[in-house]
Amino acid sequence: MTIKVVVLHPHTGGNKMWEHLKTNWKLYGDMGLVITVFRNFSYEMLEIIQPDVIILGDCAGAPYQFTEQEFESIEMYMNEGINKHIIGTYATFYHQEGPFNRLHIYDNRRLCTLFGIEQRLILTTRRIDGEITYISSDKTILWKNIPLPYKSNGYTSSQVPLHELKWVDETGNLIGCMQGTKILAQSENGDCVILERKTERMSSLFISHMPEYESVKKDFVDCQFLYNCILYLVQHNYHSSLTLICLNEINKHSVPIKGLNGLPPPLIELKKKLERNKKNITYQSNP
Repeated sequence: MTIKVVVLHPHTGGNKMWEHLKTNWKLYGDMGLVITVFRNFSYEMLEIIQPDVIILGDCAGAPYQFTEQEFESIEMYMNEGINKHIIGTYATFYHQEGPFNRLHIYDNRRLCTLFGIEQRLILTTRRIDGEITYISSDKTILWKNIPLPYKSNGYTSSQVPLHELKWVDETGNLIGCMQGTKILAQSENGDCVILERKTERMSSLFISHMPEYESVKKDFVDCQFLYNCILYLVQHNYHSSLTLICLNEINKHSVPIKGLNGLPPPLIELKKKLERNKKNITYQSNP
């Protein structure tokens, strides 16, 4: 069983990471990854590929602003069906560059709500002194094989709310986020965060710095972390876990299971996946 990952309009500084994980995922776990990078995409393309996880790697900072059609494609795909997951890193949402009189603005904040962040939140980027270090007390697959606290070798800047320059206030509350958004980890002063949002249809992670940036080096901790992020989203969601189990079980039998219409939503979605991919499924008989 493999997880299909689509990376859309990433910053070139992360290219080595995606290529490394594509070919060397076995170094980080047992679940296979099929990773494809696209700089042109449509809703129809996403429907054909059916990625389990979409990654937006510092898109605005690339720099790139999604078109109206691309916004709609991502939103439609994420909000239809179940078992949809998305990861955003660093300046996914907003970036500006150039002199004041010729300022170029790349605004992807329309996608903020997918990550539990308020769409109208004014964002900027902040340089971080020293290592980016995340503190977390949760024991989940997100931190498997990672020394804690997690110290990243990635890009030492963070996307933050403009006025506060951090995501967490003095009382420990999130700034500029929707109800239900959860902090999975944060830096000591709250300027770097890992945020999670879950609904019945999808789940997301926003990593405010850029762990993929030129970080295929040293102890490969960022490679392990990003691999874990993908598994965390897919396995943490109840429907996704059930679908993975069902697909693995079906592949053990010579006869496909039919007549799933009366079963729960995860199995109905499974039926759709089987119909779309029936030519690619190999059924093996038990000995």
